[in-house]
Amino acid sequence: MEIQRKAMAEQRNFLAMVSHEFRNPLAVIHVAVDDLTGMGGGSAGKSVDKLARIRRAAQRMHKLVEDCLAEDWLEAASLTPALQPLDAVDATRSLCADLALLHRHAAFAVDLPNGPTTVMADPSLLSVALSNLIDNAVKYSNPCVVTVTLSVEDGTVRLRVHNPGPAILPADRDHIFEKFYRSPNVGRRAGAGLGLYLVRRIMEAHAGRIEVDSRDGAGTAFTLLLPHVALVRAGSVHATQPEITFAS
Repeated sequence: MEIQRKAMAEQRNFLAMVSHEFRNPLAVIHVAVDDLTGMGGGSAGKSVDKLARIRRAAQRMHKLVEDCLAEDWLEAASLTPALQPLDAVDATRSLCADLALLHRHAAFAVDLPNGPTTVMADPSLLSVALSNLIDNAVKYSNPCVVTVTLSVEDGTVRLRVHNPGPAILPADRDHIFEKFYRSPNVGRRAGAGLGLYLVRRIMEAHAGRIEVDSRDGAGTAFTLLLPHVALVRAGSVHATQPEITFAS
């Protein structure tokens, strides 16, 4: 047992080291592409297109690194989310703005409340969950329109990501949250089959859940559900917030 524990620790350390080393050259690629793109008017159309392809490829690599790190973190049973009071409105707005820059061909419609909406969450893990849902919405949307809506209902924060693409096939619905599962119908779309698995695990780690509504003609919507935290005074969080039980 001790040998197995040490082997797993060595594996996690190796993954963390390799991921860190990947991040640095990917950051350099991003900066270089941005600088070349910003040189502007003299660039030929083909060059601009190639730079955009480099940026998308680097972003896919970056996302894979982040997903692998999150998956490894979730597999370490001794760890728990670094929960803190988080304004879901601000976090969602910021992430959507970043992803809209990446997915310039997509139309984003973001509907958020005017005031802050607080949840107890690990900011990094929640970002992984939401970005996976948005990336999937872009990937499978036709036309490429992503609608992100945040609301509070009966003490529950509902973060919904919708796309108007084709419905999920019935044969896939029982498997989409499984690790490494990829539908035979995804074709050559990039992916490792980790995204929805990570979203489900992250929600479980936050005492939340994920719902999916996918119907022909109505598109597909994934909704993250998290307990809403009421602030009782500036800088404090209600310590006796009742536990939220989600219906099965």
